[in-house]
Amino acid sequence: MVLREGSYLSAVAEIGALEHSLTTDLLNHLVFVQKVFMKEVNEVVQKMAGGDKPVPLWTEEGTSHVSPPSRLLFTLQLRLKGIIITATTPTQSAVRLETGVVELQLSNRVENISRPIHTTDPTQPMKIFGKAQVDINVALGQLLRNDMFEEAEPEFQQLAFFRTRICLRNALYNEMLSVGEEGEVVLITLTRPLVCVQPVAVDRAVLVWLNYKNAYEYWSEQRASLNKEVLTATQQVFEKVPQFSSLSSAAHITNNVFLQLTVDDIGVCLPLNPCRTVSHQVDSTETRDALVVTLENTIISACNSGSLVCKARFKGFCMRFAPEFETSLDDWKPDLKDHINLCTVSEGTYEVCSRTVAGHSEKGEWWSLKVLVSKIL
Repeated sequence: MVLREGSYLSAVAEIGALEHSLTTDLLNHLVFVQKVFMKEVNEVVQKMAGGDKPVPLWTEEGTSHVSPPSRLLFTLQLRLKGIIITATTPTQSAVRLETGVVELQLSNRVENISRPIHTTDPTQPMKIFGKAQVDINVALGQLLRNDMFEEAEPEFQQLAFFRTRICLRNALYNEMLSVGEEGEVVLITLTRPLVCVQPVAVDRAVLVWLNYKNAYEYWSEQRASLNKEVLTATQQVFEKVPQFSSLSSAAHITNNVFLQLTVDDIGVCLPLNPCRTVSHQVDSTETRDALVVTLENTIISACNSGSLVCKARFKGFCMRFAPEFETSLDDWKPDLKDHINLCTVSEGTYEVCSRTVAGHSEKGEWWSLKVLVSKIL
């Protein structure tokens, strides 16, 4: 990686941890918040947007030579110490989103050494490189209160979870030789994604979804019954917010988008034995007989240019029945010396191509899908 020389702006922002508990009643309070504050927010926005265009005071009148504006080089870093959001229902079922430290980096100082004209020609667009990394854990469970100590925080008992580390960035110049400068490459890496779902977790997930779905529908009905003045103020505020369509027209948008997803050490655990009664539920981290699916590595490459083309290869697929399996283990992959109750695939590849074509016949638009499995060993 080669960085452009010259003065640049470097900014680092650090945000503390965010912890919040969301209930279905909170959705109903949004109607009150909108009704009370939206009109005042609209007045402030209208006053800020209604001023005259500022005139630069540092430009002297009668200047014949105007130097081209210099480009601003910058490196921005954002660190969020963590997020914990728990969505609960009246029956104490809960969904918890927990993250580690969220890191985000943006910079336009990366130089294209193959075409140094980008560093001197102000008409050439400067590419912004970004990188984000976060450890994420999404869990479904039950909140159990302590009968002896009511003031204590309820214990969160997991029934299902998904956790992984996500790294997202766009490709550097030397990684885009086969794509060209008109394309954009996005690289996503998932490190050790683990999924564990107990049989009872499916019913709990449906109940949580129904609770929040009913609360949202009630909120929508109450919002529709607001007076016309509040709805007009809300619409005026949203009109002042830049839309994605207007941003995309002004920005340099490429036609070809390439996506590469790399996933390392995938693990899926499905416990076989059902849970006991509600008061004696088994936590997802306890030892139980389970169906375990592991995948050592897979790389998926996709391109969207008129049609969607996807090509992938995988390595080290295994499906087995594991007695007394512990989800707290650092490695879910099996011991290959044990050939009982397992199915393995050493490696394989596949290709998928899909395209939507606007037809001129009575059928109208039609969708074409082609799947090719080239090798499975």
